[in-house]
Amino acid sequence: MRKTFAVLVTLLVLLLCSCSSAKEIRPYLAGISFTAEMTYYNETYQFEGEIFSDGTLKISMTEPEQLKDLNITMSGEGIAVEYKGLTYTPVEGSMPFSAVLEEFYQPIREIVLSDAAVADSNGVLTGSAGTLGYTLTVSPTGLPQKLEIPDERFTVKFYNVSVKEDVND
Repeated sequence: MRKTFAVLVTLLVLLLCSCSSAKEIRPYLAGISFTAEMTYYNETYQFEGEIFSDGTLKISMTEPEQLKDLNITMSGEGIAVEYKGLTYTPVEGSMPFSAVLEEFYQPIREIVLSDAAVADSNGVLTGSAGTLGYTLTVSPTGLPQKLEIPDERFTVKFYNVSVKEDVND
């Protein structure tokens, strides 16, 4: 009886200790679709997005009305902008809005392509892409919730995040 009780107490202690230990969370960004709200200084934008396994980011603007239907694809090869059938490939950073999106894209691509990117047990991952520091907050499952670049007063909040069936689409 005493041995059984001692074994049960030991198992309970091990279980409680393992539950309270800090665990790292691996960000899950590749192969997702989402809606997002981006705040840059005093401006707010809304868009639908997808992130692919090669780090490509596709965005379709929904707000403000002037930017609705503007589609932007960012990859390691550069930026492509499409609006109502017209396609334009800007020189990096030449358009103010594309420069803002580049600041969003660089940390995303870095995290997607990194094998070492992990958030702490609170779901916070800090790092830098180029000269800008960023903070990515993820859910306990690793899906993104918020990306912040404090030096630029830049925040992207993720909503309706879902994992796509085929991450290579």
